[in-house]
Amino acid sequence: MAQSHQMAETSVMDAESASVSLAQISQAITQISDMASQIATAAEKQTSVTSEINRNTESIREVSQTLSQEANSATVKVQELAKLSDSLRREVGRFKL
Repeated sequence: MAQSHQMAETSVMDAESASVSLAQISQAITQISDMASQIATAAEKQTSVTSEINRNTESIREVSQTLSQEANSATVKVQELAKLSDSLRREVGRFKL
């Protein structure tokens, strides 16, 4: 009888120990789940930021291309003005005071 009583006490202690271990495991699983959610949220934010950077980079490329075209156009206009200036100087040079 004493042996049965001791085995019962050991079983109760083992069950309590298992219960504590299971509670710790459950807590660890909850923490891991929370961390996974945080990682997923951070990954979504990074994806969003990356997309925004890509859009901004494309806008900068388009503006740069437009500026380059405008600069080329301005260069042509300056050359035309230089030719007109030379022509005007020649015409004015023909007049005698």
